Amino acid sequence: SEVIAECGISLKRLCRLCALEGLSGLEFAYGIPGSLGGAIYMNAGAYGGEMGEVVKEVLVFDGKESRWIPRDELSFGYRESLLKKEKLIALKAVLRLKRDDPQNVQSRMIDFLRRRIEKQPLDLPSAGSVFKRPREGFYVGKAIESLGLKGYRIGGAEISRKHAGFIVNIGGAKFEDILKLIDLVRREVKRNYDVVLETEVEIWRSSKR
Repeated sequence: SEVIAECGISLKRLCRLCALEGLSGLEFAYGIPGSLGGAIYMNAGAYGGEMGEVVKEVLVFDGKESRWIPRDELSFGYRESLLKKEKLIALKAVLRLKRDDPQNVQSRMIDFLRRRIEKQPLDLPSAGSVFKRPREGFYVGKAIESLGLKGYRIGGAEISRKHAGFIVNIGGAKFEDILKLIDLVRREVKRNYDVVLETEVEIWRSSKR
């Protein structure tokens, strides 16, 4: 079964609508912050699923014209896509999902959300997981925790006490506070583990800075 959705819709709402219709395939995305377009742009994933697995085609805008791009030309990879590489804007997407009992779909969604609540700081504002996994078997959150940085604060930004792979806003956090924490983590992980961390979040700086 196929679903056509505007890319501005929130992932959470889209997952709920699909569950009500008995459409399976997006359960892993329930609870990932952001929109459908953003999730496709970075090939968001969790619990063994990724957006690239359910996307059939995407309508994009390149600054001059819009065009449909099929999945096999979208260059999906780990937190990567053609949209990200070429800075394309996602307008609309066709998703290929499977029919299932609505109760089964909702049950899986609730299970994934429960796991997130147990392990992630969903009670505080954040942009989700900050860093990409540099290689199989290297867990960034555990590495940060081993360096004693869990709970470390700069201004209103804090390395989460619940999951060190998240930076949360405990009140009044500024852009610079978060960047300083990211730089600190990258520096310490490189120094202690000889591992270079890349951010999973997109960092946009003003051209005036």
